Amino acid sequence: MERNSGGDVKPSITFMTIFTYARVSSLDQNTNSQAAALKAAYPDAVHRQEKKPGTSTKGREMLALLLDAIHPGDKLVVWKLDRLASIKTYN
Repeated sequence: MERNSGGDVKPSITFMTIFTYARVSSLDQNTNSQAAALKAAYPDAVHRQEKKPGTSTKGREMLALLLDAIHPGDKLVVWKLDRLASIKTYN
């Protein structure tokens, strides 16, 4: 809560933006099912998607733009956590 110049309490308004991110890991796949599910669950969100194979976040321009746009209190929703970056393990 904040006080205006007259000393009255005024509520502070906080806006939260929800972003969704869909990604497929090979060029022969598409993001249609992920994007449809995210749009159904979060119709008012900012939706972004891209086709970028690999285990790194390098070259993911849409992800970089989203991460730059997010502010404290915002929410980033992905279909599965591995859509942000796959983890490759070696034996």
